[in-house]
Amino acid sequence: MTILHYYMIDPTKNITALAETPVPTASRPFAARKIMEREPSCEQVGFVYQNAAGEPCLDMAGGEFCGNASMSAAALLCAKAGMAAGERRQVTLHVSGAPEAVPVTVTVEAGVFACTVKLPPPEAVTEVTLPLAGENVRLPVVYLPGIAHIMVTKDELDAAQAEREVRGWCETLGTAGNVRRGSARGVPRRRDAAAAGLCTRFGHALLGELLRLGDRRAGRVPG
Repeated sequence: MTILHYYMIDPTKNITALAETPVPTASRPFAARKIMEREPSCEQVGFVYQNAAGEPCLDMAGGEFCGNASMSAAALLCAKAGMAAGERRQVTLHVSGAPEAVPVTVTVEAGVFACTVKLPPPEAVTEVTLPLAGENVRLPVVYLPGIAHIMVTKDELDAAQAEREVRGWCETLGTAGNVRRGSARGVPRRRDAAAAGLCTRFGHALLGELLRLGDRRAGRVPG
């Protein structure tokens, strides 16, 4: 029986679990499923570790790149190391799905972290015809390594519809999918046993969402 230690973090409502217990690559999808079973609000799981050179790494369970998880990991590393108010650091992460190391700038003021991540260039930006509410519609899709972001306006799709539609869309696209609405997407009620507040910047656009760095948690996984 393996005990996984992980943190629950809320970057712009894209609820993310970051595990710091070493897990073999082949076992990560299973470990991710177990964490998500324990944490109903969790949308994705990443694994934070150091490579042989001692450099920080983040591997998503699905092998994709994720900007929100990258900012979360950088903020977590800075929070654990300790940062003074007004301090600014750059954390260079090796992230799954990114062809090169990803720089994340982290600042902190009164326990609130602001992060800016340099995204890898998209593989493609296009429009795809997808079924929506019984009709075929043209939707813009941004392809990043291992994941496709489908851009949907608030009026076209709500959170409940997204859960119904996204699985079929992923099959059509042949990749992991992430539905983004015009406003912050809805997620199940989160548990905010927060040790510190984290406010994120994505690219150069301030999203202004509160990101919570949760208490370190542990879960047992067979094996």
